[in-house]
Amino acid sequence: MDHKTHSHALQRKCFKIDITLLVKALEEQKGKTKFTFPKP
Repeated sequence: MDHKTHSHALQRKCFKIDITLLVKALEEQKGKTKFTFPKP
């Protein structure tokens, strides 16, 4: 496994974790207040 592939795999892993945390945060907020997505 070369360095480029390795760092890419790490990035994907970090990205996955970020998404999980984001979803958890959104769900927590939804529980406290009715969460609505800001309109673009």
